[in-house]
Amino acid sequence: MKGRRLYHLLKEISTKDRKKLIHLLQFTKDKRALIFEDILKNDFKNNKDLDEYLNNRFVEKNNNKSTIEIDKSIRRFVDYANKYLEDLLINNHLQLNKVDRMRILNEIVADGKNDYLQDYYLSKTIIQAKKNKDVNLHNQYLDWQINRYGRQQHDKNIKHIKKLLSEKKLYLNFAHHEQLSFYYRLLSTTLIDESISDDNKVISPSPTELDELVAKSLNKFYSGDYMITKARFSFFQDDFEELINDAITYIQNIPIKPIEKKVLTRRALFLKMVHNFNVDKPLNELLSYSKQIIDFNIALGFRDGLSFFYHLLFLVLNNDIDQCEKELEENTSLFFNDKTLFYASFIEGLIALKKNKKDNTHFDEALGIFSELKYSPNYYISLWSSLYEFLIHYLQGNMMLCKSLIERLKTFLYQHNHMEYSYEASNYVYAVFRKLLSKRLLNKEKPVLSALHKFILEFVE
Repeated sequence: MKGRRLYHLLKEISTKDRKKLIHLLQFTKDKRALIFEDILKNDFKNNKDLDEYLNNRFVEKNNNKSTIEIDKSIRRFVDYANKYLEDLLINNHLQLNKVDRMRILNEIVADGKNDYLQDYYLSKTIIQAKKNKDVNLHNQYLDWQINRYGRQQHDKNIKHIKKLLSEKKLYLNFAHHEQLSFYYRLLSTTLIDESISDDNKVISPSPTELDELVAKSLNKFYSGDYMITKARFSFFQDDFEELINDAITYIQNIPIKPIEKKVLTRRALFLKMVHNFNVDKPLNELLSYSKQIIDFNIALGFRDGLSFFYHLLFLVLNNDIDQCEKELEENTSLFFNDKTLFYASFIEGLIALKKNKKDNTHFDEALGIFSELKYSPNYYISLWSSLYEFLIHYLQGNMMLCKSLIERLKTFLYQHNHMEYSYEASNYVYAVFRKLLSKRLLNKEKPVLSALHKFILEFVE
Protein backbone atom coordinates (compact mmCIF):
# COMPACT_ATOMS: atom_id res chain seq x y z
CA MET A 1 0.00 0.00 0.00
CA LYS A 2 1.73 3.13 -1.28
CA GLY A 3 -0.20 5.56 0.90
CA ARG A 4 0.07 3.67 4.17
CA ARG A 5 2.36 6.14 5.96
CA LEU A 6 0.37 9.06 4.52
CA TYR A 7 -2.87 7.59 5.85
CA HIS A 8 -1.47 7.19 9.37
CA LEU A 9 0.10 10.66 9.32
CA LEU A 10 -3.30 12.12 8.38
CA LYS A 11 -4.78 10.42 11.43
CA GLU A 12 -2.23 12.21 13.64
CA ILE A 13 -3.24 15.75 12.70
CA SER A 14 -6.23 17.72 13.97
CA THR A 15 -8.94 19.53 12.01
CA LYS A 16 -7.18 22.78 12.91
CA ASP A 17 -3.93 21.40 11.44
CA ARG A 18 -5.71 20.46 8.23
CA LYS A 19 -7.09 23.97 7.84
CA LYS A 20 -3.66 25.42 8.52
CA LEU A 21 -2.09 23.26 5.79
CA ILE A 22 -4.86 24.05 3.31
CA HIS A 23 -4.19 27.76 3.89
CA LEU A 24 -0.43 27.31 3.34
CA LEU A 25 -1.00 25.35 0.15
CA GLN A 26 -2.79 28.36 -1.36
CA PHE A 27 0.59 30.09 -1.68
CA THR A 28 2.45 27.35 -3.54
CA LYS A 29 2.58 26.96 -7.32
CA ASP A 30 3.29 23.22 -7.07
CA LYS A 31 0.53 21.41 -8.99
CA ARG A 32 0.57 18.58 -6.47
CA ALA A 33 -0.86 20.99 -3.88
CA LEU A 34 -4.34 20.70 -5.45
CA ILE A 35 -4.45 16.93 -4.90
CA PHE A 36 -3.00 17.30 -1.41
CA GLU A 37 -5.59 19.95 -0.55
CA ASP A 38 -8.37 17.63 -1.73
CA ILE A 39 -6.97 14.82 0.44
CA LEU A 40 -6.91 17.13 3.47
CA LYS A 41 -10.58 17.96 2.92
CA ASN A 42 -11.55 14.28 2.86
CA ASP A 43 -11.82 11.78 5.69
CA PHE A 44 -10.61 8.40 4.46
CA LYS A 45 -11.99 5.49 6.50
CA ASN A 46 -9.01 3.24 5.82
CA ASN A 47 -5.76 2.90 3.90
CA LYS A 48 -7.51 1.12 1.02
CA ASP A 49 -9.82 4.09 0.39
CA LEU A 50 -6.85 6.47 0.23
CA ASP A 51 -4.96 4.19 -2.21
CA GLU A 52 -8.04 3.94 -4.45
CA TYR A 53 -8.36 7.73 -4.44
CA LEU A 54 -4.69 8.17 -5.38
CA ASN A 55 -4.89 5.61 -8.17
CA ASN A 56 -8.04 7.20 -9.61
CA ARG A 57 -6.62 10.75 -9.50
CA PHE A 58 -3.29 9.85 -11.07
CA VAL A 59 -4.76 7.56 -13.74
CA GLU A 60 -7.21 10.31 -14.68
CA LYS A 61 -4.41 12.86 -14.77
CA ASN A 62 -1.91 10.64 -16.65
CA ASN A 63 -4.05 8.34 -18.78
CA ASN A 64 -1.42 8.37 -21.55
CA LYS A 65 1.32 7.04 -19.26
CA SER A 66 2.22 3.46 -18.40
CA THR A 67 1.28 1.80 -15.12
CA ILE A 68 4.91 1.95 -13.97
CA GLU A 69 5.13 5.70 -14.64
CA ILE A 70 1.83 6.34 -12.83
CA ASP A 71 3.06 4.30 -9.88
CA LYS A 72 6.24 6.43 -9.70
CA SER A 73 4.16 9.62 -9.82
CA ILE A 74 2.02 8.40 -6.93
CA ARG A 75 5.08 7.54 -4.84
CA ARG A 76 6.65 10.96 -5.52
CA PHE A 77 3.40 12.65 -4.50
CA VAL A 78 3.14 10.57 -1.33
CA ASP A 79 6.71 11.54 -0.35
CA TYR A 80 5.81 15.20 -0.98
CA ALA A 81 2.67 15.00 1.20
CA ASN A 82 4.43 13.01 3.92
CA LYS A 83 7.12 15.69 4.22
CA TYR A 84 4.51 18.41 4.71
CA LEU A 85 2.76 16.42 7.43
CA GLU A 86 5.98 15.40 9.19
CA ASP A 87 7.20 19.02 9.20
CA LEU A 88 3.87 20.05 10.73
CA LEU A 89 4.11 17.38 13.44
CA ILE A 90 7.70 18.39 14.24
CA ASN A 91 6.71 22.05 14.46
CA ASN A 92 3.74 21.23 16.72
CA HIS A 93 5.99 19.15 18.94
CA LEU A 94 8.59 21.89 19.28
CA GLN A 95 5.91 24.44 20.12
CA LEU A 96 4.84 22.29 23.07
CA ASN A 97 8.25 20.94 24.15
CA LYS A 98 10.68 23.69 25.12
CA VAL A 99 13.36 21.19 26.10
CA ASP A 100 13.60 19.67 22.62
CA ARG A 101 13.41 23.14 21.10
CA MET A 102 16.38 24.33 23.21
CA ARG A 103 18.33 21.17 22.41
CA ILE A 104 17.96 21.67 18.67
CA LEU A 105 18.76 25.39 18.77
CA ASN A 106 21.92 24.68 20.79
CA GLU A 107 23.03 22.06 18.29
CA ILE A 108 22.49 24.53 15.45
CA VAL A 109 24.64 27.30 16.97
CA ALA A 110 27.16 25.10 18.85
CA ASP A 111 29.73 25.01 16.02
CA GLY A 112 29.17 28.58 14.89
CA LYS A 113 30.88 31.83 15.82
CA ASN A 114 27.89 33.69 17.20
CA ASP A 115 28.81 34.01 20.88
CA TYR A 116 25.65 35.93 21.71
CA LEU A 117 23.32 33.16 20.47
CA GLN A 118 25.42 30.48 22.14
CA ASP A 119 25.23 32.33 25.48
CA TYR A 120 21.53 32.97 25.07
CA TYR A 121 20.49 29.41 24.22
CA LEU A 122 22.85 27.83 26.74
CA SER A 123 21.41 30.01 29.52
CA LYS A 124 17.88 28.98 28.51
CA THR A 125 18.92 25.34 28.27
CA ILE A 126 20.26 25.07 31.81
CA ILE A 127 17.07 26.69 33.13
CA GLN A 128 14.97 24.08 31.32
CA ALA A 129 17.25 21.23 32.40
CA LYS A 130 16.97 22.17 36.07
CA LYS A 131 13.27 22.91 35.88
CA ASN A 132 12.46 19.54 34.31
CA LYS A 133 15.19 17.59 36.14
CA ASP A 134 16.35 16.44 32.72
CA VAL A 135 19.65 14.69 33.43
CA ASN A 136 20.45 14.06 29.76
CA LEU A 137 19.85 17.70 28.79
CA HIS A 138 22.00 18.85 31.72
CA ASN A 139 24.80 16.58 30.54
CA GLN A 140 24.48 17.96 27.01
CA TYR A 141 24.63 21.49 28.36
CA LEU A 142 27.88 20.65 30.17
CA ASP A 143 29.31 19.10 26.99
CA TRP A 144 28.45 22.19 24.94
CA GLN A 145 30.06 24.45 27.56
CA ILE A 146 33.19 22.31 27.89
CA ASN A 147 33.65 22.14 24.09
CA ARG A 148 33.07 25.86 23.78
CA TYR A 149 35.69 26.77 26.39
CA GLY A 150 38.05 24.15 25.00
CA ARG A 151 37.95 25.64 21.49
CA GLN A 152 38.92 29.10 22.78
CA GLN A 153 42.39 27.91 23.94
CA HIS A 154 42.58 30.47 26.79
CA ASP A 155 44.48 29.66 29.99
CA LYS A 156 41.77 31.33 32.10
CA ASN A 157 39.23 28.87 30.72
CA ILE A 158 40.97 25.91 32.35
CA LYS A 159 39.35 26.79 35.70
CA HIS A 160 35.94 26.92 34.03
CA ILE A 161 36.53 23.57 32.35
CA LYS A 162 37.64 21.93 35.63
CA LYS A 163 34.50 23.20 37.35
CA LEU A 164 32.31 21.93 34.51
CA LEU A 165 34.06 18.55 34.56
CA SER A 166 33.44 18.24 38.29
CA GLU A 167 29.77 18.97 37.71
CA LYS A 168 29.70 16.53 34.81
CA LYS A 169 31.02 13.77 37.05
CA LEU A 170 27.99 14.32 39.29
CA TYR A 171 25.56 14.25 36.39
CA LEU A 172 27.22 11.20 34.87
CA ASN A 173 26.35 9.48 38.14
CA PHE A 174 22.76 10.74 37.80
CA ALA A 175 22.53 9.61 34.18
CA HIS A 176 24.06 6.20 34.93
CA HIS A 177 21.66 5.45 37.77
CA GLU A 178 18.69 6.87 35.88
CA GLN A 179 19.26 4.31 33.13
CA LEU A 180 20.31 1.42 35.39
CA SER A 181 17.39 1.86 37.81
CA PHE A 182 15.03 1.99 34.81
CA TYR A 183 16.57 -1.21 33.40
CA TYR A 184 16.30 -3.13 36.67
CA ARG A 185 12.77 -1.82 37.26
CA LEU A 186 11.61 -3.19 33.91
CA LEU A 187 13.55 -6.43 34.33
CA SER A 188 12.11 -7.12 37.78
CA THR A 189 8.61 -6.34 36.49
CA THR A 190 8.89 -8.84 33.64
CA LEU A 191 10.22 -11.49 36.03
CA ILE A 192 6.95 -11.44 37.97
CA ASP A 193 5.35 -12.90 34.84
CA GLU A 194 8.32 -14.92 33.60
CA SER A 195 9.78 -15.89 36.95
CA ILE A 196 10.58 -19.60 36.57
CA SER A 197 13.61 -19.61 34.30
CA ASP A 198 17.30 -20.41 34.68
CA ASP A 199 18.11 -17.52 32.31
CA ASN A 200 16.37 -15.10 34.66
CA LYS A 201 18.55 -16.21 37.57
CA VAL A 202 21.66 -15.33 35.56
CA ILE A 203 20.60 -11.77 34.64
CA SER A 204 19.02 -10.83 37.97
CA PRO A 205 21.23 -8.78 40.35
CA SER A 206 21.84 -10.06 43.85
CA PRO A 207 20.39 -8.21 46.89
CA THR A 208 23.94 -7.16 47.77
CA GLU A 209 24.48 -5.64 44.33
CA LEU A 210 21.26 -3.65 44.67
CA ASP A 211 22.28 -2.45 48.14
CA GLU A 212 25.55 -1.19 46.65
CA LEU A 213 23.63 0.69 43.95
CA VAL A 214 21.42 2.30 46.60
CA ALA A 215 24.56 3.63 48.30
CA LYS A 216 26.36 4.68 45.10
CA SER A 217 23.53 6.70 43.57
CA LEU A 218 23.97 10.37 44.42
CA ASN A 219 20.35 11.04 43.43
CA LYS A 220 18.21 9.52 46.19
CA PHE A 221 15.21 9.16 43.89
CA TYR A 222 17.06 6.37 42.08
CA SER A 223 18.16 4.91 45.40
CA GLY A 224 14.49 4.64 46.37
CA ASP A 225 13.72 3.02 43.03
CA TYR A 226 16.46 0.42 43.66
CA MET A 227 14.86 -0.36 47.05
CA ILE A 228 11.51 -1.09 45.37
CA THR A 229 13.24 -3.14 42.70
CA LYS A 230 14.99 -5.20 45.36
CA ALA A 231 11.58 -6.11 46.81
CA ARG A 232 10.19 -6.80 43.34
CA PHE A 233 12.96 -9.31 42.60
CA SER A 234 11.84 -11.13 45.78
CA PHE A 235 8.15 -11.03 44.84
CA PHE A 236 7.67 -14.76 45.38
CA GLN A 237 10.05 -15.05 48.35
CA ASP A 238 9.24 -15.06 52.07
CA ASP A 239 11.13 -11.81 52.69
CA PHE A 240 9.03 -9.74 50.24
CA GLU A 241 6.85 -8.13 52.91
CA GLU A 242 9.88 -7.01 54.91
CA LEU A 243 11.67 -5.67 51.82
CA ILE A 244 8.71 -3.68 50.49
CA ASN A 245 8.04 -2.16 53.91
CA ASP A 246 11.73 -1.23 54.16
CA ALA A 247 11.45 0.45 50.75
CA ILE A 248 8.37 2.46 51.78
CA THR A 249 10.06 3.60 55.00
CA TYR A 250 13.23 4.54 53.10
CA ILE A 251 11.23 6.57 50.57
CA GLN A 252 9.45 8.51 53.29
CA ASN A 253 12.78 9.51 54.88
CA ILE A 254 14.94 10.48 51.89
CA PRO A 255 15.31 14.17 50.89
CA ILE A 256 13.49 14.26 47.54
CA LYS A 257 10.72 16.44 46.12
CA PRO A 258 7.10 15.74 47.15
CA ILE A 259 6.14 14.72 43.60
CA GLU A 260 9.05 12.25 43.53
CA LYS A 261 7.86 10.76 46.82
CA LYS A 262 4.42 10.29 45.26
CA VAL A 263 5.88 8.54 42.21
CA LEU A 264 7.96 6.11 44.30
CA THR A 265 5.26 5.54 46.94
CA ARG A 266 2.76 4.74 44.21
CA ARG A 267 5.14 2.15 42.70
CA ALA A 268 5.72 0.55 46.08
CA LEU A 269 2.02 0.46 47.01
CA PHE A 270 1.06 -1.04 43.64
CA LEU A 271 3.65 -3.78 44.07
CA LYS A 272 2.47 -4.49 47.61
CA MET A 273 -1.18 -4.51 46.50
CA VAL A 274 -0.63 -6.99 43.67
CA HIS A 275 1.47 -9.25 45.89
CA ASN A 276 -1.07 -9.21 48.71
CA PHE A 277 -3.90 -10.00 46.32
CA ASN A 278 -1.97 -13.05 45.17
CA VAL A 279 -1.44 -14.25 48.77
CA ASP A 280 -5.05 -13.59 49.81
CA LYS A 281 -4.75 -10.64 52.14
CA PRO A 282 -8.11 -9.12 53.29
CA LEU A 283 -10.03 -7.22 50.62
CA ASN A 284 -10.41 -4.18 52.88
CA GLU A 285 -6.62 -3.94 53.08
CA LEU A 286 -6.31 -4.29 49.30
CA LEU A 287 -8.94 -1.58 48.78
CA SER A 288 -7.04 0.79 51.06
CA TYR A 289 -4.01 0.39 48.78
CA SER A 290 -5.97 0.69 45.54
CA LYS A 291 -7.72 3.88 46.69
CA GLN A 292 -4.38 5.49 47.54
CA ILE A 293 -2.96 4.43 44.17
CA ILE A 294 -5.95 5.87 42.29
CA ASP A 295 -5.47 9.17 44.16
CA PHE A 296 -1.77 9.17 43.22
CA ASN A 297 -2.64 8.40 39.57
CA ILE A 298 -5.03 11.34 39.39
CA ALA A 299 -2.56 13.70 41.13
CA LEU A 300 0.29 12.62 38.83
CA GLY A 301 -1.79 12.47 35.66
CA PHE A 302 -1.20 8.73 35.19
CA ARG A 303 -3.90 6.95 33.18
CA ASP A 304 -3.04 3.59 34.72
CA GLY A 305 -5.71 1.11 33.66
CA LEU A 306 -4.19 -1.85 35.51
CA SER A 307 -4.41 -0.15 38.93
CA PHE A 308 -8.00 0.85 38.23
CA PHE A 309 -8.81 -2.71 37.15
CA TYR A 310 -7.54 -4.13 40.44
CA HIS A 311 -9.49 -1.47 42.35
CA LEU A 312 -12.72 -2.46 40.58
CA LEU A 313 -11.90 -6.15 41.04
CA PHE A 314 -11.56 -5.71 44.79
CA LEU A 315 -14.85 -3.81 44.95
CA VAL A 316 -16.72 -6.61 43.13
CA LEU A 317 -15.16 -9.38 45.18
CA ASN A 318 -15.98 -7.38 48.32
CA ASN A 319 -19.64 -7.21 47.16
CA ASP A 320 -19.52 -3.42 46.71
CA ILE A 321 -21.37 -3.81 43.42
CA ASP A 322 -23.09 -0.42 43.36
CA GLN A 323 -19.86 1.44 44.08
CA CYS A 324 -18.03 -0.61 41.43
CA GLU A 325 -20.66 0.13 38.77
CA LYS A 326 -20.60 3.83 39.69
CA GLU A 327 -16.81 4.11 39.38
CA LEU A 328 -16.75 1.99 36.24
CA GLU A 329 -19.27 4.29 34.56
CA GLU A 330 -17.55 7.50 35.70
CA ASN A 331 -13.92 6.57 35.01
CA THR A 332 -13.78 4.01 32.19
CA SER A 333 -12.77 6.61 29.59
CA LEU A 334 -10.20 8.10 31.99
CA PHE A 335 -8.29 4.89 32.75
CA PHE A 336 -9.05 2.55 29.83
CA ASN A 337 -8.57 2.95 26.09
CA ASP A 338 -9.63 0.88 23.08
CA LYS A 339 -6.77 -1.57 23.66
CA THR A 340 -7.47 -2.13 27.38
CA LEU A 341 -11.27 -2.24 27.46
CA PHE A 342 -11.01 -5.98 28.15
CA TYR A 343 -10.31 -5.01 31.78
CA ALA A 344 -13.69 -3.26 31.98
CA SER A 345 -15.39 -6.22 30.26
CA PHE A 346 -13.95 -8.66 32.79
CA ILE A 347 -15.35 -6.56 35.65
CA GLU A 348 -18.76 -6.49 33.92
CA GLY A 349 -18.63 -10.28 33.66
CA LEU A 350 -17.89 -10.62 37.38
CA ILE A 351 -20.68 -8.19 38.24
CA ALA A 352 -23.13 -10.27 36.19
CA LEU A 353 -21.98 -13.42 37.95
CA LYS A 354 -22.32 -11.79 41.38
CA LYS A 355 -25.85 -10.65 40.51
CA ASN A 356 -26.70 -14.14 39.24
CA LYS A 357 -26.14 -15.54 42.73
CA LYS A 358 -29.20 -13.52 43.76
CA ASP A 359 -31.69 -14.16 40.95
CA ASN A 360 -30.18 -16.64 38.41
CA THR A 361 -30.91 -14.35 35.45
CA HIS A 362 -27.40 -13.18 34.51
CA PHE A 363 -25.63 -16.45 33.60
CA ASP A 364 -25.91 -15.90 29.85
CA GLU A 365 -24.64 -12.33 30.13
CA ALA A 366 -21.59 -13.42 32.12
CA LEU A 367 -20.96 -16.40 29.85
CA GLY A 368 -21.02 -14.22 26.74
CA ILE A 369 -18.41 -11.91 28.24
CA PHE A 370 -16.03 -14.60 29.52
CA SER A 371 -16.31 -16.68 26.31
CA GLU A 372 -14.96 -13.71 24.36
CA LEU A 373 -12.37 -12.67 26.93
CA LYS A 374 -10.65 -16.06 26.94
CA TYR A 375 -9.11 -14.84 23.64
CA SER A 376 -7.85 -11.65 25.30
CA PRO A 377 -4.25 -10.56 24.52
CA ASN A 378 -3.69 -10.35 28.28
CA TYR A 379 -2.65 -13.73 29.71
CA TYR A 380 -4.28 -13.30 33.13
CA ILE A 381 -7.59 -12.04 31.75
CA SER A 382 -7.56 -14.94 29.30
CA LEU A 383 -6.78 -17.50 32.04
CA TRP A 384 -9.30 -16.20 34.56
CA SER A 385 -11.99 -15.88 31.88
CA SER A 386 -11.40 -19.49 30.82
CA LEU A 387 -11.91 -20.62 34.42
CA TYR A 388 -15.15 -18.66 34.75
CA GLU A 389 -16.37 -19.85 31.35
CA PHE A 390 -15.93 -23.48 32.42
CA LEU A 391 -17.66 -22.78 35.74
CA ILE A 392 -20.77 -21.36 34.08
CA HIS A 393 -21.03 -24.19 31.54
CA TYR A 394 -20.68 -26.70 34.39
CA LEU A 395 -23.39 -25.01 36.42
CA GLN A 396 -25.64 -25.01 33.35
CA GLY A 397 -25.09 -28.74 32.92
CA ASN A 398 -23.20 -28.58 29.60
CA MET A 399 -21.07 -31.63 30.44
CA MET A 400 -20.00 -32.55 26.90
CA LEU A 401 -18.71 -29.04 26.33
CA CYS A 402 -17.02 -29.07 29.75
CA LYS A 403 -15.03 -32.16 28.76
CA SER A 404 -13.66 -30.24 25.80
CA LEU A 405 -13.02 -27.07 27.81
CA ILE A 406 -11.13 -28.94 30.55
CA GLU A 407 -8.62 -30.23 28.00
CA ARG A 408 -8.12 -26.73 26.63
CA LEU A 409 -7.51 -25.49 30.16
CA LYS A 410 -4.97 -28.24 30.73
CA THR A 411 -3.07 -27.28 27.57
CA PHE A 412 -3.26 -23.56 28.35
CA LEU A 413 -1.88 -24.02 31.87
CA TYR A 414 0.87 -26.35 30.64
CA GLN A 415 1.97 -23.81 28.03
CA HIS A 416 2.22 -21.10 30.69
CA ASN A 417 3.58 -23.09 33.65
CA HIS A 418 6.60 -20.75 33.76
CA MET A 419 4.32 -17.83 34.74
CA GLU A 420 4.22 -18.10 38.51
CA TYR A 421 1.83 -15.26 39.37
CA SER A 422 -1.68 -16.71 39.91
CA TYR A 423 -0.55 -20.06 38.47
CA GLU A 424 -0.80 -22.34 41.52
CA ALA A 425 -4.27 -21.07 42.45
CA SER A 426 -5.52 -21.36 38.86
CA ASN A 427 -4.04 -24.85 38.51
CA TYR A 428 -5.78 -25.91 41.73
CA VAL A 429 -9.14 -24.63 40.46
CA TYR A 430 -8.52 -26.57 37.24
CA ALA A 431 -7.86 -29.71 39.34
CA VAL A 432 -11.16 -29.15 41.19
CA PHE A 433 -12.95 -28.87 37.84
CA ARG A 434 -11.39 -32.12 36.62
CA LYS A 435 -12.45 -33.83 39.86
CA LEU A 436 -16.04 -32.65 39.28
CA LEU A 437 -16.09 -34.26 35.85
CA SER A 438 -14.46 -37.53 36.94
CA LYS A 439 -16.23 -37.82 40.33
CA ARG A 440 -12.90 -38.83 41.86
CA LEU A 441 -11.35 -37.59 45.09
CA LEU A 442 -9.08 -34.59 44.70
CA ASN A 443 -5.51 -35.65 45.48
CA LYS A 444 -3.91 -32.22 45.47
CA GLU A 445 -2.77 -29.96 48.29
CA LYS A 446 -4.69 -26.70 48.44
CA PRO A 447 -2.43 -23.67 47.85
CA VAL A 448 -3.12 -20.08 48.90
CA LEU A 449 -6.09 -18.91 46.82
CA SER A 450 -6.83 -15.30 45.93
CA ALA A 451 -10.33 -13.89 46.46
CA LEU A 452 -10.91 -14.26 42.71
CA HIS A 453 -10.25 -18.01 42.84
CA LYS A 454 -12.21 -18.44 46.07
CA PHE A 455 -15.24 -16.88 44.40
CA ILE A 456 -15.12 -19.57 41.69
CA LEU A 457 -15.06 -22.36 44.26
CA GLU A 458 -18.02 -20.90 46.16
CA PHE A 459 -20.21 -22.29 43.36
CA VAL A 460 -18.90 -25.86 43.46
CA GLU A 461 -17.61 -26.64 46.97
